[in-house]
Amino acid sequence: MLIGNFALFGATGGRLFVHGEAGDRFAVRNSGATAVVEGVGNFACEYMTNGSVLNIGGFGKGVGNGMSGGFLYQYDPEGLLADRASADSIVLGSIIGDDPQAAIHNATVLQLLHLHVEATGSEKARSLIDNWQVEQHHFAYGMPRALLQYQDFDEILAAATRKELAGEVAAALVAHQVRKFKASYRSGTPVAGGVTPNGTDTEAMYALLNNYTVLAAAQEMALQKVPGSTGTDDPAVQKAARNLLLTEDFFLINKLERYALEAISGHTDTQLAALVADKRLTDYTQALALRNVRSVDAPGTYGGSCGRAARISTLPAIYPVTRNCSPATRCPVSSPRPWEFPHDRAFHSRRRSFHHRPALVAGRLPRGNADPPVLRWFRQRCRDHRLGPYPAHPVRVADG
Repeated sequence: MLIGNFALFGATGGRLFVHGEAGDRFAVRNSGATAVVEGVGNFACEYMTNGSVLNIGGFGKGVGNGMSGGFLYQYDPEGLLADRASADSIVLGSIIGDDPQAAIHNATVLQLLHLHVEATGSEKARSLIDNWQVEQHHFAYGMPRALLQYQDFDEILAAATRKELAGEVAAALVAHQVRKFKASYRSGTPVAGGVTPNGTDTEAMYALLNNYTVLAAAQEMALQKVPGSTGTDDPAVQKAARNLLLTEDFFLINKLERYALEAISGHTDTQLAALVADKRLTDYTQALALRNVRSVDAPGTYGGSCGRAARISTLPAIYPVTRNCSPATRCPVSSPRPWEFPHDRAFHSRRRSFHHRPALVAGRLPRGNADPPVLRWFRQRCRDHRLGPYPAHPVRVADG
């Protein structure tokens, strides 16, 4: 043994390469460090929340007990890991074969072995690399069951009711819309860069109308809160609407979520589960990027999340998720752009048939003065709620 018990306890980052063995509870509560070790005692990686640990030596009982994040990798030529790992906490998989995650974790283990050789000159790690075509069959990865249940599409679909799925999607849709207004109010810039309605039936137009929908709901509620108001141009109404959005008023959010639930009512359970998985994966990778510093590698974690995102991207097209990978996620596949409200069921069917209607995609409408259906819907909504004529100007912070 080279290092004692509880080494790497609660580590938040950095790399550790141990040319020797560790004692019990190695990397307990690790939350960001990357480590390679050549043997551990009991309860390795216990309560780990992030980071990656590769063990190329022996191990005791309770491997991965209570793990909720990160990945562990174990060299297991004798096939002992299944009996010694905490089955309640982690799911084991091979780094070769048909496992969808295999290629990601295979590359991770090989990378960690090379780093270990570079740092320590380990003959054991060098031997594994030199005989990789054979030795790769003896490696397994351990993934936290809690992370799988939270992010995996199949697990989400199996565990959640339709009401729970729809509620989470609706809350995410509303949160994104309100967040745009809050950012605009604080920066003093128009929402969506000051784009104005142009009569086209495009995704950009639907996104813009989402802004107006949120503003209309806030103005409608503000009109009720300001006695004797003369209309939405009343400075008192504008201030009240602004405060409703900035404070995320409970009743306003509930109203918007009810609208969102109506808008996604045509989605199947499968589509809703895919949206929930996409939303959770995005939240997770963004959180990792926000806390990421130079000393946090998280090999396997980003790849695992992106692998699950890639699987979601193979499902049938669903609105409102569109994909555009952000470099911040370090994701080799796509991750979702911010979500927009779907406005009506007719739009769902139109969007699914876009590839049959190139003129509509390009924003070219039939001759005449007819508005796209959603524009007519919004005009009617404005009239129904005394919000004045359909706006022909940018959504500016003064409007709310």
